[in-house]
Amino acid sequence: MKIRLGVVVLIASAHLAGCRGGGGGSSATPSPIPTPIPTPSCAAPDAGPGPRSTESAWTQMGPAPESFRSNASTSGRTTALALASATRWYVVSAGGGVWKTDNAGTGWTPLTDDQPILSGSTIAMDPTDPNALWVGTGEADCSIDSLYGAGILLSADGGAGWTQVAADLFGRARIAKIAVDPSSSAGSRTLYAAATGCLSVEAERGIDSSVHGGLAKSTDGGRSWSFLPAFPSGSTANDVVVDPSGVVLMSRFALPPEDGSHTGIYRSTNGGSSFTKLTAGLPADWTTVGNISLAIAPSNPQVIYAVLGRGIGAGYGTLVGAYRSSDGGANWSKTAFADIGRQWNYNNAIQVDPTDATVVYVGGVGLWKSIDSGASWTLTASGWDHHGIAILASDPQTIVTASDSGVTKLAGGGSIGSSANGVAPNALAITQGYAGAVDPIDGNIVYLGTQDNGVLRSSGGALLWATLLYGDSGQQAVDFDVPATVYESIDGYIERSDDSGQNFTIKMSGISAEAAAWLSPLTMDLAASGTLYTGLMRVYKTTDRAEHWTPLSAQPLGDALTAVAVTGNDLYTGDQAGSVWSSSNGGASWQGPYRAGQGLPGDASQKVGRYLTSLAVDPTNPSVAYATYAGFNAFNSVPGHVFRTTDHGSCWMDVSGSVGDVPVNWVAIDQQHPNLLYLAANNGVFKSMDRGATWTPLKGGLPNVQVSQVFLNRRGDTLYAITHGRSVYRAGRTVP
Repeated sequence: MKIRLGVVVLIASAHLAGCRGGGGGSSATPSPIPTPIPTPSCAAPDAGPGPRSTESAWTQMGPAPESFRSNASTSGRTTALALASATRWYVVSAGGGVWKTDNAGTGWTPLTDDQPILSGSTIAMDPTDPNALWVGTGEADCSIDSLYGAGILLSADGGAGWTQVAADLFGRARIAKIAVDPSSSAGSRTLYAAATGCLSVEAERGIDSSVHGGLAKSTDGGRSWSFLPAFPSGSTANDVVVDPSGVVLMSRFALPPEDGSHTGIYRSTNGGSSFTKLTAGLPADWTTVGNISLAIAPSNPQVIYAVLGRGIGAGYGTLVGAYRSSDGGANWSKTAFADIGRQWNYNNAIQVDPTDATVVYVGGVGLWKSIDSGASWTLTASGWDHHGIAILASDPQTIVTASDSGVTKLAGGGSIGSSANGVAPNALAITQGYAGAVDPIDGNIVYLGTQDNGVLRSSGGALLWATLLYGDSGQQAVDFDVPATVYESIDGYIERSDDSGQNFTIKMSGISAEAAAWLSPLTMDLAASGTLYTGLMRVYKTTDRAEHWTPLSAQPLGDALTAVAVTGNDLYTGDQAGSVWSSSNGGASWQGPYRAGQGLPGDASQKVGRYLTSLAVDPTNPSVAYATYAGFNAFNSVPGHVFRTTDHGSCWMDVSGSVGDVPVNWVAIDQQHPNLLYLAANNGVFKSMDRGATWTPLKGGLPNVQVSQVFLNRRGDTLYAITHGRSVYRAGRTVP
């Protein structure tokens, strides 16, 4: 929810827009991978002579972290925690890797910057050796921006070094939970890994959804894994816990085409050889149940708690209930917990006090505590949108939470929460940026749209950024004639500030109620700052600083539009099904849609295709334009992630080259030197000095993080990279 100047506007937040099995995005089974379509014979890229640029190494400019309500600091989304002592903690972030603190959150150090993927959902620590760690990659919360996985990371030295294992076994499935069997031998532990997929997210982003994971087991300390026959590859697993005697409990949220009645809580007393579904006292109908979190009471393993969210149908994302068993799961009773909030498909965490089985914490949007086995509950002071809760075994007063606001330490019996995101320059720099814009005069002033941390603003080069607007925010624009005028957009909504972001006013006059992409486009005409374009199902234009908007077509062009590019009267737009349209007369008429028949991944049905992420048009030759795509080549009949047209869109050529088979999120053209291009991809930033004929990675100083946007300042001497998990980086640039 966002509060917009006295008007409450309900926005389907990113974590509601692309969930497993429902709640936005398609929940149907994706079509089989189609037969490849031959690429049309287009004109080859015109490399031509051009200047050569030189970029310096990247430097972090924050947020690290950001200020919040003037008296606290927040950071990006964290998903899991492990506490080695009262001061030494490990935290997993949604997109910024694994971090470590040795001083209870005052300072943090990243540990996995060079690993194959920086997204994760779970961390397990050996119960007798805090240097032995297992991290599950991929984010299983299944928001629309959740990144896929790449197996499991192992460390034997407290995160100083890592080994990647089981990447082929798990594919791109997300490891939702890793549990250590405490009854197994130290040094060769038995472990269980719950792996899952995010069906509608996978379908929308163009990821092969044929393998969703399952429940896997390792008997050699995590060095090798295999799926258990009861839950093989292609099924799902949501959570897994193991009691001190080796009894395994797991939960699953069955995804289509699986039978929804398979959702539930299961128990194994023989090391996972067989499982029994637990039913007594639990819901009779499992078909609408979604995310299920489990916790065993360390002081009395017969006491088990479970939190059930609703995953399909009416009431999607609401709470089904919190349940308790006092006999190892044989029988259950529903507790008094009855939070009326949503998002239990997305934020759902539970933990039991290690010394008292009657004390339990449940994390949803808020954090709740019960001291009487669930008979009554109190809302505590913590962050928001909770994904993990950790309590130190040797000191139950050390309670730390992982949430969309970063890391919070609780005191006063869990009633008082304080930020533990660190102090710059050693803070958690894990803000998930969607898009940004730079002041045309002062390159230290950057506006950033983020996942659930609002609109942020830097100033003076400080790493601590200010929060201007709460909630989610996407693309930004700054007036190059009047820099105090700032625009932001998300989910089809546009807001404008006339005082450098101190106050925003919604600006929607003339925009119809149409479907919109979550990251709806916002483009400023580089020749006239008061002229802007946005896209819902049609392209809209304003010439009076967003006071009034006019649609540029009588009928919708296609699915929700994801990009608009403009130079003069030449326009390009595209949608989340991958189709592209062009206009050479300011939108009076449109040509297209351009899809697979023209060499693009776009799907003719406009239902299954790879998400078009950005468009850019050559300012000196509007017949030349570039399009970028998310997803992977196996998902669509036309491979490639970067495409170029030289004839205004009727024929496109794949110019992905050495970028590889990886989602590409943004393409930027140097307005003064159109031969120079920059790409933001899930594996970093690339540049081309020959209009896409060849690509070079720009890696110096940049973690192996997903980059969502790249752009130059107006003078062209600084390049900015908006990352989705490691805040903002910049690099100096010279062009002879």
